[in-house]
Amino acid sequence: PEAKERVAEAIKALNYSPDRIARALSLGRSTTIGAIVPTLGTAVFAEGVECLQNRLDDFGYTLLLGNSQYDQKKESRSRLSWNMELPGFCS
Repeated sequence: PEAKERVAEAIKALNYSPDRIARALSLGRSTTIGAIVPTLGTAVFAEGVECLQNRLDDFGYTLLLGNSQYDQKKESRSRLSWNMELPGFCS
């Protein structure tokens, strides 16, 4: 109990926040989901992103967002690089 209290005090005193990348490496999994939308200038996409982020938050996941600007090559590049690092992807 004493060690746990000292650790909690140190965390608070140092304003420590865990590094998500280090945590993902130690656990062997990521809690970040990627999504690419063609634009955020349209209400349907902006609202969809907001709903997705809120739902991911409920489960402790974070959202990595990309904007393809209706360019298939941009979407493909992002999808390729993100798929190697993320457990999930939406487009």
